[in-house]
Amino acid sequence: DELPSASGSEDADTAGRRHLLQHRVAPELVGRFTHICLFQALASTALAGVATKAVCSVGADYGLSVARVDPDYLTALLSAAHASKSGARGLEYLVDAELGSEFAKLQGCGELVQVRSTIPRVYIMGEGLKERKVDGGDLE
Repeated sequence: DELPSASGSEDADTAGRRHLLQHRVAPELVGRFTHICLFQALASTALAGVATKAVCSVGADYGLSVARVDPDYLTALLSAAHASKSGARGLEYLVDAELGSEFAKLQGCGELVQVRSTIPRVYIMGEGLKERKVDGGDLE
């Protein structure tokens, strides 16, 4: 069953009401809803933003500030989340599982660090500018 989408002249609220009525939800019940919102899959740029936020959030949990995340790592991270059916909510878990031990080693180091696993490049900004490479785990 395909979810409704609002067309040119029809707004999302009307499309949602039409969908509910077509699926035999009682009209008096549909009429009681003040607003109906339609949820759709996020665009790829929005998903990349969510994945970046997850990496930054996990880094912050270890007292680190993530300066940049390699786009290939974000792609791999999103693929792993999709494969595990964890979706966007599972991203932080996946990042922590893969990079958490490396982030823990870097706590308080005060250096710009390039964290490398088989896929990612995550750059951590510290007080100094010395660069160090650290091996991480694997998403697969």
